[in-house]
Amino acid sequence: MAQPLAWASNSPVKFLLGCESHGSRSWRTTRNQGDIVITPTQERKMVRMARSTLLPADVISARVGCDVEEVHSRLGAKAIRRGVGTVWILKAKSSDIAVRRSAASAPSCPSDILRRLARDGSSRVRSAVASNDSCPSDALRRLARDRSMWVRSAVASNQSCPLGVLRLLVRDRFALVRLRVAERKDCPGDFWLKLARDRSPEVRCWVAHNPFCPRDVLHWLADDPDRRVRRSLARVRWCTPAVLSRLMRDRDRFVRSEAARNPSCPLDLVRQLADDPEPVVRRAAVSRLRRSGMPARGLPAS
Repeated sequence: MAQPLAWASNSPVKFLLGCESHGSRSWRTTRNQGDIVITPTQERKMVRMARSTLLPADVISARVGCDVEEVHSRLGAKAIRRGVGTVWILKAKSSDIAVRRSAASAPSCPSDILRRLARDGSSRVRSAVASNDSCPSDALRRLARDRSMWVRSAVASNQSCPLGVLRLLVRDRFALVRLRVAERKDCPGDFWLKLARDRSPEVRCWVAHNPFCPRDVLHWLADDPDRRVRRSLARVRWCTPAVLSRLMRDRDRFVRSEAARNPSCPLDLVRQLADDPEPVVRRAAVSRLRRSGMPARGLPAS
């Protein structure tokens, strides 16, 4: 007489494998094999497990040993998520944060799984979801209000982030989040001036370093009260000659020296800085002029 199958574990992974080591034998979860008997209680347990792990109908029917129509009638169509792979579901339910992060970072991760992981208890997993360009917009809106600034900064860096969410993040109380907005290349025009007036010098520096920043905003930054911002502006290669002309008259000597080193600075302006009273500015200007091929006898002593 065949022995009833003993259910050794509640692990959905073992259920999916369909095969479990049992002494020296192996068993299969099917009802149509004459040498194996699955009791109704075990079958109900398997169906409940299938429902809790949101298995597709074809996988449930293969494991339980019934028709797909029977699975639909017993579990209901709403309990069966078509199009969501079993592997993704198991990854989303894993107790290992690294596994859930891996699923959240995958571009091919289904939207339903990303929505589930957006509510994960680990901020590292939620950050991975927020960084995923495949993340649906409704999940990004939820994550934009996350309690972790790291999650919100990841949303701000996401290239699929909706404009309405960016308008929320550009007013975030943490500078890191606003800085991530300043790094983007698709900011609307009204964002740039707002970011150029940001209370954080680091945010204003990143505005200056963004090659997509409008040129009129660069003029605004040339008069920034923080010298670190003006120094950053003097280094960028897309700085216009008009802005560099203002920076070469800056009261800070290092702003002037950076303007002299800038390859975009016209040589006639650099020639004026070669007579600067500060040695660091003169050395920068003379070095730039020599690299441009100007004869040494035509240069002032550095």
